[in-house]
Amino acid sequence: MIMTALAPRTNPAPTEQMRWLHPLAAAVVLHGLIHLVGTVRKFAEASDGETAHYLGGLWDITDATTLRVIGVIWAVTAVVVVASAIPIWRNDSGWPTTLFVVAAASLALTVVGLWTSVLGLAVNVGLLVVAFRAATNPAVGLPEPNEERSMT
Repeated sequence: MIMTALAPRTNPAPTEQMRWLHPLAAAVVLHGLIHLVGTVRKFAEASDGETAHYLGGLWDITDATTLRVIGVIWAVTAVVVVASAIPIWRNDSGWPTTLFVVAAASLALTVVGLWTSVLGLAVNVGLLVVAFRAATNPAVGLPEPNEERSMT
């Protein structure tokens, strides 16, 4: 399964609509890397004995182990978000669904992390809109449903 996902593909000739996929994939990678800020912050707060404020200050966490677990969750999310850029870059037919699921998970984590993650909230909503629009509008660069894509 993994080898199939990583195998090179012959993509259709780029169209004007498809030219935005590579910048989108790069933006998704950047977004994933920014998730690592959450990891660094949680580990720093755990080491310094600080309190982390979640859900806009409704939930305070002081336990160092819990903060480290949350830091790991931020790191795992970063890896998943970065990995979701691969099908976008390759214009694989399932990329809108992948992006939608990953952006929704990232959004959930971002909402829990409010108010320190407000910018992430806006980025995730934007990614959800892009994924939804791509899934419902074939003119945005997806291959035709019956188009064969050969493995080389």
